[in-house]
Amino acid sequence: MTLSKAIKDKILSTTLNQTEFFDLAEPYGAFRKLNVNVTPKLETVDFYGGERSPEESRYVPHTSQYLRGAEKHESNLTRFSTLSRLLKDFSSGQLCFIGPAGSGKTTLLKAITRWVVEGQGDPLFPNIEIVFFIQCRNFVREDKITGKHMLLSNIYPSLNEEDVLSLIQFIKMNPDKVLFVLDSLDTHSYTIDGVYKTLNIHEEASPECILWNFVSGKFFPGSRIITSSREHAIRNYNGEVRADKIVSLAGLTKESICKIVVGYFGEEEGMDTMGILETKSPSLLSLCAIPVFLVFTLIGLKSSFGFSPKTISGVMILVLQSILRSPHRHERYIEDVLKKLQKLSFFGTVKGQVQFQATEFGEYGITVKEARDLTIVAPKLKGKLFKGEEILFFAHQSLQETLTALYIARMPIEEFRDFVYNFLHLPRNAVIRRVLCGILLDTQVFDVAQNFLEDISDQKEKQDILKASIVEQLTGGKIRNQNDLLE
Repeated sequence: MTLSKAIKDKILSTTLNQTEFFDLAEPYGAFRKLNVNVTPKLETVDFYGGERSPEESRYVPHTSQYLRGAEKHESNLTRFSTLSRLLKDFSSGQLCFIGPAGSGKTTLLKAITRWVVEGQGDPLFPNIEIVFFIQCRNFVREDKITGKHMLLSNIYPSLNEEDVLSLIQFIKMNPDKVLFVLDSLDTHSYTIDGVYKTLNIHEEASPECILWNFVSGKFFPGSRIITSSREHAIRNYNGEVRADKIVSLAGLTKESICKIVVGYFGEEEGMDTMGILETKSPSLLSLCAIPVFLVFTLIGLKSSFGFSPKTISGVMILVLQSILRSPHRHERYIEDVLKKLQKLSFFGTVKGQVQFQATEFGEYGITVKEARDLTIVAPKLKGKLFKGEEILFFAHQSLQETLTALYIARMPIEEFRDFVYNFLHLPRNAVIRRVLCGILLDTQVFDVAQNFLEDISDQKEKQDILKASIVEQLTGGKIRNQNDLLE
């Protein structure tokens, strides 16, 4: 069976539109347009072959082996690979890229997608005719929907029902000619593991049930699926949803960091900046191995706040301050908007939510226009799942987590104590914990963040609560890997 050129062209055009790159530094107007092609180190790991039980595993969202070091009690062997070799050896099943927030997972998946569509580089996929790029963050509703409407929602506006049925039949009969790229498995508020209910793609079901059938190969046996996730979200997966091969994004090399810095600043200023990082902030330089924090660090260093950040919390506060001072900002009263966004971020994070509908912003007194300095507005998506509403998400999840940390820092003392002891140390809150500790325990960061904190008067008491909770985690046997708490 063949697929018409018109249908293929519509699919590939949609895929290219979905994979346009967004440069976090661009809105600040202080950098050159980046024209550098680098890839983080890629480390093939026996992710599910370690000896630790799920209860002992405490993978956190922001750390990876290149930050915490190889854990001696893990027996699994690792090896580094090139992207070309990985893709060349990938003929069917699921290939999953894992890494912390900002490690470049989405950028890498977009690059792979465009590479295949545009036919750039070596002919790694000589038989591929159609490529789908699917953002998991879009699947947040609890409504029942068919698999075809959920997975193919991007192309429904351009294809009629007859075309979609032909497409589904083509995929089933020609799995070697199709590539699915599924980004951000960790952005769900539910798990797709343990569903175990086989469907057909025309049958209505919940999003998690549909994703289980898709990822486990029930819908399209023999197809190729590339996915991405933070480690903690897939650590306890069992059975058929486990990826056939897992590759860790093991950070940028120092050479790659230097290329990006010079690419943004030019040769002279770029090398001067590298010198500052190497001599004055070596710990910050190690964080720059995570691409998004490299960009945020450069934004922080470029700010005129008279404060040189040495930690991730200092960097993130300077990023927010840079937004306040940016001549490109849209909203005159962005300070008030940021305080409202703190509350929205907190309650969204508690629910595991990384994208929001425009009506949800309205519940916190924020309009889409007011939020656009910090968020991205996705095109309106059609279909039962989306209700045709505008979808907003933060330019990066770490911005949402920083706003969440600021909200927690401003909580009344008893609410603060309750959150710290009962929720702060959950693996999914690792970035929030790190930023919160930096805000409250680092005097310089606290001073720079004053306009976000409304002059809180109970800093000392909150410092004591934080310290006591960390001591309890370290000494009470609740955390086996103490490096996770040594921020």
